[in-house]
Amino acid sequence: MALPNTAEDRLNSVLLAINREPKALLVAKCLDNSEFKGVRKLGTEYRKWADWPSAEITLGHYCDESISLSGLIYRQNSAKKWRLNEDGVTYGRPIAAAALMRAQEQGFSLYSVFGPTHSTSTTRSPGNVAKLLKSLHSGSTREVELVDFLQVNDFSIREHLMRLRAAGLIEYESVNPEQPGWAQYFWIAGKDPADAPAFEQGKTHLITLTQQVADYLAENGTGSCYEIANALDKSGRTSVSSVLAHLARNGFAESKFGGADQVKSDITLTELGERTVKFVESIEEALDDGPALGRMEAQHRNLDPDSTRYAVELYKQVSPRANGKSQLHWRNAVQNFVGNYFRKHGRGPRFQEIVRSLGSRSVVKEMAALVDKGVLEKDESDLAVRYIPISSAEVE
Repeated sequence: MALPNTAEDRLNSVLLAINREPKALLVAKCLDNSEFKGVRKLGTEYRKWADWPSAEITLGHYCDESISLSGLIYRQNSAKKWRLNEDGVTYGRPIAAAALMRAQEQGFSLYSVFGPTHSTSTTRSPGNVAKLLKSLHSGSTREVELVDFLQVNDFSIREHLMRLRAAGLIEYESVNPEQPGWAQYFWIAGKDPADAPAFEQGKTHLITLTQQVADYLAENGTGSCYEIANALDKSGRTSVSSVLAHLARNGFAESKFGGADQVKSDITLTELGERTVKFVESIEEALDDGPALGRMEAQHRNLDPDSTRYAVELYKQVSPRANGKSQLHWRNAVQNFVGNYFRKHGRGPRFQEIVRSLGSRSVVKEMAALVDKGVLEKDESDLAVRYIPISSAEVE
């Protein structure tokens, strides 16, 4: 396996190998092209440059689960052993070294910028974040522009934006997405809803939903995601949003901001964000054999253990593995937050308020579990679904 041919795909592939500092260190200093190395030998090499993670099996998981997808390494079929390929030596090593130095210079892990790689879609978080940052650099200032440009749903865009704001790369203000009127879709005159293309083969619920949304827009002329979801009695508003974006991409609908002359969002890059864009551009230049490659090769030669240990420590501070909390922790946290919010405001919090306040998507499935157990109840009497306490029972 080697790097892809197109510039965008090459960037996306390399980002899979550098979004976490331990992976970047494996590529920069532990793997080489002289021999296939298993987890034990990789562990020996790795400990010369960093102390965490100590489990050798974790290093093997990094190689198998994402570095192998980057096009920078070969895997020996008969055993779990890996070595760098030609692209890994030419591009992977220097770019990985530059990533480690970038983390050290900015004082936080690149994981805080690019996020995880566990998505099974053809484009993963690091590549989408790079495109998002470049779009902002080119003048985009609103969520809807980013949704159209990246062709992902607005919920995913919002997750990226919240992460980038927390890292200090952007200034981001957004109208509450649970208020009506912020994203209005209009049916294109002359289009037949029966001709609307299926959303995605194999996803029956989205195929059916596409036709329902198309029929609604064709009949009513216009509607927001939330108006349509309520009219169709659909609780999965993210699915409705994805269908609307799909119809717009295929020329059956168009979206405009609406409602009380509101602009839904305003996003601007900070100075740190601009520097991050330049870092991404330097990776693209290096992959095109430009001058940046020589500068990164120098960084690789000058890399020292103090720098790599510090860079890996920055990732440890935000690592889900190192900072994971138990299921019971999140259930108690959700129950306590909802109870305190209800006592203070006389109403329950919205989904996004819970997620933002507790700072983790881990709470999503625990919220559903608490509803199933009768500890919380969904209040759907208002436009925004709220969660209210109905039991003080201890969670299990």
